[in-house]
Amino acid sequence: MKKILEIPLKEPRKYISGNDLFDATEATFQGWVGDTAFVESFVMRKMAHSVCELRTADEPVNDAKVVGQVKARTTDGLHKGYIVETGAPVTASAPYPEQDMLQGYELGQDSIRQGDKSEFTPIEQIVALTKEMHYRTQAEISGKWIFIQLDLNQALPEGPSPFEIKIVNKLGTKLTISEIAYEDQLIGRIYFGVYNP
Repeated sequence: MKKILEIPLKEPRKYISGNDLFDATEATFQGWVGDTAFVESFVMRKMAHSVCELRTADEPVNDAKVVGQVKARTTDGLHKGYIVETGAPVTASAPYPEQDMLQGYELGQDSIRQGDKSEFTPIEQIVALTKEMHYRTQAEISGKWIFIQLDLNQALPEGPSPFEIKIVNKLGTKLTISEIAYEDQLIGRIYFGVYNP
C-alpha cells in the first residue's frame, strides 16, 4: 500500500517536520488497518523538503529518496513501511505557535516536566518539550537540535496528565536518548540529534 501524506510546512520552517510525518503516518496506518494501530518505531534518515509518500514494506522503494522508516503495531502484528520524498513541492503552509506548548514547564538537570497541556498533538508536545530541554540544559552547539527517532511501548496518550522527559544517554555532544514518562510510567524513548543545514 502507498499513500501521499498531505502535510503543510510549519512556518517558518522550509522542511516537513518529523512530528507531522509521525502524525500523518499513524493516521494512515489507522485508516489501513484499524483505529488501534500506533506507530511503535519512527526513524528519520534525513530532512524532508518535498511532498512525501508512505509505502508499506511490500511496495518497491527502488531509487526513491527514503527519508524515514516506520513500524506500526496492530492487533495482528507489526507492519513496516518507508517514508519517501516524491520531489513535488509542498505548496501549503500553516502557522505553528510552538511557544504555546511551553507554558509553565518545570526544568530539571537534563529533564523537563510539562506544565499546561495544549490542543497540540502528543508528539508535537513531546518534541517541543524535548527541544526546549536541549536548548536550556545542553552545551551550546553549532546547528539545531532536531527530533530524529521515537520508540514507543504504547500509543501516545492524549489524556490530561503531563509528559515528563529526561535525557538518559548522551552519545558525544550531538546525539541524545531521552525517556518519555506519562503518569509515572515509561512509555518510550525519543532521540534528538544536531542538524547543520
